[in-house]
Amino acid sequence: MGAPTPKTTDLLVINMPNMMMYLHQHRVCNDLPRARAVGCDALGHWKTTILKEYPPSLCLAFAKAFSFGILECPICPDVQDPPQSFIDTCHTMHCTDFGEVMGHDFAGRR
Repeated sequence: MGAPTPKTTDLLVINMPNMMMYLHQHRVCNDLPRARAVGCDALGHWKTTILKEYPPSLCLAFAKAFSFGILECPICPDVQDPPQSFIDTCHTMHCTDFGEVMGHDFAGRR
């Protein structure tokens, strides 16, 4: 999907039969990369840090699968709109400022 090394990721997907189709459609190569992310680099940073962010093609596959999966769900006409306070909270969560630095890994070195 564009990551520099393979990363094991398990997905629990229910009622989205087309997820695999979207994942295969958005692959950027046929084979997994052969590099490994084990231990620290020459600067002492964990090699797995870069793998904390999903590659753009994987994000696109997720977005399309979720979007089309949601569109396929039946809508109950009796459902009311969410309260305005919830909508306001959602609007404040919209992120448009992205940094250049990866955060620290959750596990500290010994």
